[in-house]
Amino acid sequence: MDLYLHIGAHRTATTTFQRFLRHNEQSLRDAGLESWTPQVIRQSLFQGLFGPGNADTPADVRKRSMAVGRIKLRMDGHWGEGRRALLVSEENMIGAPRSNLMHRSLYPDLPARLGQFLPAFEDSCLKIALGIRSYDGYWTSCVTYGLARGLPIPSRRALAALVAQPRRWTDIAAEVAGLFPMAEVLVFPFEEFADRAPDMLAELTGLRIERPIAKGPQHHNVSPPVPKLRRLLKMRGLDAAASLLPSTEG
Repeated sequence: MDLYLHIGAHRTATTTFQRFLRHNEQSLRDAGLESWTPQVIRQSLFQGLFGPGNADTPADVRKRSMAVGRIKLRMDGHWGEGRRALLVSEENMIGAPRSNLMHRSLYPDLPARLGQFLPAFEDSCLKIALGIRSYDGYWTSCVTYGLARGLPIPSRRALAALVAQPRRWTDIAAEVAGLFPMAEVLVFPFEEFADRAPDMLAELTGLRIERPIAKGPQHHNVSPPVPKLRRLLKMRGLDAAASLLPSTEG
């Protein structure tokens, strides 16, 4: 099967794109394209491939081998059903925001983590979609999203380290291209494509849905605005931190 990978990054409207795929699943299948989103992937399909990628105990190797087998078996099944292409959308293939904040670095484990998927995907991968975002918007989104999920409040030193961390989106794109040298890497800026899921699908796969189905709000899984973040901090008993937030409503 022809394969297209949408690997994130996080906080670049990935959930919005994935919901668009789910809502238009039948139209995609009618056109010969199967799509895998986290709703399918995180049940068990990729189990064993979401680790750091550098653990080589016999148990780890066995789990990775079993996952690759599951993926290939499912791809063969789709081929038998008449699908000619597969779009996989899963941002956790390259890392996680929690790890980025903890290491104060932009996807430091990407080569090892994404490299685990090579046995399953490298032979058929045509294009890879990488979402990027302005650094101030990306790190702000990661921090506020993390605070809403119980992560600690970063210190001034931690915030300064995020600003100064040396890894850039160009490094991320180069590492992806190095892992999949036969695939074309397409870069989608969040600021341009956050609300243009149909256009992103067309650019990536060549398939355009004429009358796409849209359900619910335009954007999904957004960072909490300041008033909601203030309430969440107070619920955690962090009144002093809540009082330091700006008075803005954004």
